[in-house]
Amino acid sequence: MVPAPLILDLVGPVSLHDRNGYNLTPRLMRSRAVLALLGATEGYRRSRSWIQDKLWSDKTKPEGSAALRYALWDLRRSLGDHRAALICEHGYIALDPNSVQVRLPETVLDGPVFAEGLDIDDAEFEVWLSEQRNGGAAARAAPFLDEGRPYSLRSVVRIYPNGGDDDHLNGLAQTLAIRTAARLTRTTGALVRIDPDDDSDTARFATELRVDLRLSRVRGRVLAQVSVANTRRDEIIWTNDRDLPGGLVGQDPLNPFANLTAEAIGRALMQLPPDASDVEHASAAFCKAMSMPRSFDACDLLDAIQTLGALEIDEVAARSAARRALYLGWLVIERKATCEKSALEEARALSRRSIELDPTLSEAFAVRSELADFDRNPALAHDLAQYAVNIDPFDPLAVAALSKAEARLGDGQSAYKRALFAQQLAVGLPNPAWWATLCCTTAMSHGNTTLALRHAETAHELAAGFLPPLRFLAALRFMADDLQGCRSALSSLAAKEPGFSPDILTEPEYPLRSIDVAILRQLRQAKVV
Repeated sequence: MVPAPLILDLVGPVSLHDRNGYNLTPRLMRSRAVLALLGATEGYRRSRSWIQDKLWSDKTKPEGSAALRYALWDLRRSLGDHRAALICEHGYIALDPNSVQVRLPETVLDGPVFAEGLDIDDAEFEVWLSEQRNGGAAARAAPFLDEGRPYSLRSVVRIYPNGGDDDHLNGLAQTLAIRTAARLTRTTGALVRIDPDDDSDTARFATELRVDLRLSRVRGRVLAQVSVANTRRDEIIWTNDRDLPGGLVGQDPLNPFANLTAEAIGRALMQLPPDASDVEHASAAFCKAMSMPRSFDACDLLDAIQTLGALEIDEVAARSAARRALYLGWLVIERKATCEKSALEEARALSRRSIELDPTLSEAFAVRSELADFDRNPALAHDLAQYAVNIDPFDPLAVAALSKAEARLGDGQSAYKRALFAQQLAVGLPNPAWWATLCCTTAMSHGNTTLALRHAETAHELAAGFLPPLRFLAALRFMADDLQGCRSALSSLAAKEPGFSPDILTEPEYPLRSIDVAILRQLRQAKVV
């Protein structure tokens, strides 16, 4: 693997160097603060408004925007020939993870501190900096595992549903708890107990969260109040009183709400205090690897695959194998697998093993369906996806797999409707760009290129480094006679995808099958770039 050309060092004073040791650190203090804000964030990406609020919270919006633009100018100036490592588009600012390697402190107890000497006169930034120095950066820098060390990965979550004296609300609360537990188990591998007895032996496990889920009626509306507490530290970690709307609304209200709740619980499992034990760090690494990644960076996916393989436990062995197979398939889609053929062969073996371990796991059959799509076998992909949906009609991965299979078989209208349903089920789950891209491809199969373009633009805004939306943007903008937009998308692809050129768009194995090959030939011959 080729090392990143730039190193952002947040151990001690903020500094930026290239591999030859040449100093690229910007001169302005707030420019260095922008680097710290991005480098300490998973995926190295933040919205402009978030950064502006942290560094210029006392300024008006126009003043803060102008100050941020000046800081970014200073940062680009210091980067020189490496200015492409700073990505600014669609309201977001990011560091290209392929261009920048970030070093964070491994501990907060001794040694150099995080971003030493960064003195910004802003209350919001001071609060953020204090949080990082008290454990945020250290938790992210904690290693996934020490090879050869045995770990007991028993992350336990106890859910207590409560509808009061209302039988209907009690039933709703129980249903919501079951769906939250199913989503949480699929995404983090945690052991979930619903309304366990007080003498449950779960209290002896490494990490334990208590979730109180209360439903009530207020003026005809059903309100859900959720609180997540760390029972070992006797503190509330998260409550939806502040973070989520209270009302249950929508076509199928419980599933999106369950996903949001499970996502919050999953974050709590992954974010450990600085005094966490090795067992707890290993457990958090496992939870992080099980979750759908927020970025599709090859290093992140490979780390997740290796962690899931090294730290597998009996209760989630089937799910672990299925998730590893899924991530290998994503590496192939992103064209970042070292060898696509061997990656797919390993993924097929893992998916077969997953089904053998647990024939009732919808995700295993959904992943097998995705792999059948790689093999150009849409009928088999459809049968496997349909079986996955029959097992769990509310598994967004299963619904997404069936949507793709229907699109391949020519049922574009059903495929698009099902993609929208999968996107609704996935509300609150990481990487919404993946679900928006699914809507884009199925809208294409439905023949609605305007709708497909809108979904592609949304997906790109949500994850600028995710390659599939960029590929579709290039073709869809060309079809809409937007040559400037097409040129921009192709240029971004050339910068992000190794070996890319418009000539490979028409190759049979290039992951752009939803676009008519005749359109791709015209795009290749148009010499847009």
